[in-house]
Amino acid sequence: MNLKRFLALVMAILLSFSICACGEESATNAASSQQSITEEAKKPTRFTVTVADQDGNLIEGVVLKLQKTSSVTARSNKQGVATFPPVNTDGYKLYVLSCPKGYYYDGSPVINIKAETGKYLLKIIKK
Repeated sequence: MNLKRFLALVMAILLSFSICACGEESATNAASSQQSITEEAKKPTRFTVTVADQDGNLIEGVVLKLQKTSSVTARSNKQGVATFPPVNTDGYKLYVLSCPKGYYYDGSPVINIKAETGKYLLKIIKK
């Protein structure tokens, strides 16, 4: 084998190794990026529920319960917002325990909460 062919073969081998190494690095970075997104979704989130009537008026005094294996309750404030402590909301269920006088909740008794949600809009009905 002459020197030119030998050098061309060595260059071709080195080039294929460098291409493979770049592909592995990209795959590793993509997997790492996906893992970061998954971990971010599982981080505890401050979960808020905004309560409004059918006309969009914000409602104070609605008592809600967020439950999975344990539960926590919150009451909507003057801005119509009930704030729960940071939790990973995946798999939690939201219950409306009570509404202020003149209002009622006409929806499903159990509201399933998804992991990506940190906020929820709850509609109640004015009598």
